[in-house]
Amino acid sequence: MKRTVTFLLAMMALLPLSAQKIVKSTGQKITESAIQGSSVVVRQSYQIKNKKTGVIYGRNGRDEFAKIYSIGVKTDAGLVLIEKAIKPWLYDTDFKKVEDDYDPLIFLTEVGEVDADAKVSYSTCPISIGRQQPNGAWVANASVNSSNILGIDTELGQKDGWLVWYTADNINSNDSTAWSVQSVSRKIDANEEGSDIDIEAPVGAGTPVGGIYVCPFYEGNGRVVYKLTGIVIQIDNKWVLRTPFVGYSYEKLSSENAESPKAEGEDSADQNTDSLDLTPIRDGSKKAGSSKKRSRKSKK
Repeated sequence: MKRTVTFLLAMMALLPLSAQKIVKSTGQKITESAIQGSSVVVRQSYQIKNKKTGVIYGRNGRDEFAKIYSIGVKTDAGLVLIEKAIKPWLYDTDFKKVEDDYDPLIFLTEVGEVDADAKVSYSTCPISIGRQQPNGAWVANASVNSSNILGIDTELGQKDGWLVWYTADNINSNDSTAWSVQSVSRKIDANEEGSDIDIEAPVGAGTPVGGIYVCPFYEGNGRVVYKLTGIVIQIDNKWVLRTPFVGYSYEKLSSENAESPKAEGEDSADQNTDSLDLTPIRDGSKKAGSSKKRSRKSKK
């Protein structure tokens, strides 16, 4: 009997995490339930525009050159985003091949929440950037569901909170992507303004897209509220937990001081882009009306 049990455990260990039923602790269940809907998946599409001819391109027969995914957080300061959502081309190795000859243009911003079936239903959601925190997180205005908004943690000191990861299987398969949420209890020292803390990505449960760090705050009558302390950012090949508000004051974002993402570029000689299968969309220098207006506003 003992041999049989040992064999079964060994076989289970060989299964991928997605095929195993992961038993979560009470703390994980409470945390994930409390912050459900506070984070959104941001799917940012962009196009490229030839600096000489003004022709705008997608790729592989599609309107967009690429779609880049990141995590945003709904807070009482506004929608907190990272650079990957604002300037997605900086995180696309294919754009580096053409950046001397093409300017990037924000094409379509979509957001969605991870539902109970681990799926995300996206809807178009233009964003207006209102403010950048000193260490590289942005606060934006966006038409997102106003439920489950997190407060902002600005207090310096040791934190005893939860690191919550959002991972995805087959991230490039668009709407068929299966998402998962993983949380782990972790203490951190946030003793400096806007500090970065090195962290390890979860192993074996899909591709990490991003994450957040939340802390419980205990109020009167036994009420517990969770606040956003940090947001997970990938820098080159490593992950860091950034605390964009700790040590700083903040105000709720108003629409008067917000604007759409923009980009600027300089002329240069053409490069060979045959391997990228560019798809001409339109002549950006000749089109008028709403399309031209959108491209000009979102020009990077």
